[in-house]
Amino acid sequence: MNVNEISFFITLLYIICPFIYFKFAKDENWRAQIYKSLRYMSLLFTLFLLFIVLGVFLSGGILLYFYPSEHWPLALFLLCLGFFHLSEFFLVAAFNPDQLDESSLLLNMRDYNTALVSAVVEYVVEYNFFPSLRPPPYIAMGAAVVVVIGQAIRTTAVYTAKKAFTHYIQETKRSGHQLVTDGIYSFSRHPGYMGWFYWFVGTQVLLFNPVCFVIYLVVAFMFFKARIAYEEVTLLEMFGTDYAEYKKKVWTGIPFIA
Repeated sequence: MNVNEISFFITLLYIICPFIYFKFAKDENWRAQIYKSLRYMSLLFTLFLLFIVLGVFLSGGILLYFYPSEHWPLALFLLCLGFFHLSEFFLVAAFNPDQLDESSLLLNMRDYNTALVSAVVEYVVEYNFFPSLRPPPYIAMGAAVVVVIGQAIRTTAVYTAKKAFTHYIQETKRSGHQLVTDGIYSFSRHPGYMGWFYWFVGTQVLLFNPVCFVIYLVVAFMFFKARIAYEEVTLLEMFGTDYAEYKKKVWTGIPFIA
């Protein structure tokens, strides 16, 4: 099997992923409700399109990586991008299936999507018009390591928290909701945000996009600083002194955000 066939089958897998999940969802009651609603077809169609996009990312990354090309940083970027968003979807499916919808892929944010497109545009412009600015390969490889570590931290955080982890800030304490402080949460009190921060910024070092790097760094820092500040107000309301003591002992994991 050659690389073109591998890319084709991976793209095909991405296309059928939503069908596979809804067919074999473990939560029968939730699946029945979805099937009975008209929204099911709209959701399935949206997921169908989004998985095609992710399949193109992943297969394009494989093609660029295995064919003799100077664009292996872009290939790694596409591979990491596809894996990140696919993993987000299936982690929600595994631990919070009642919250699963098209937003679980985290591709429903206009500003975020614009940033991703801008990164590719800057890479192409720089490669074609400013080739002398391209860095030595070891910088991109170092950045790739940071991106992989960021992904590992994010995934570990979700797996550790399980149902306690959601894509939306919980403003009320759910039944059975407990404060998670063990595992990776003993090193960072917001490892999900920490991992995404390093993944997000690291991708721009991987591509060696100086403009996007500065913008990504500033925007990501401001976003997570504001989000963490707001979320911790709700956590203090839900868990009181337990969270206050935990906050004193464990940092966020993001520089300059205490």
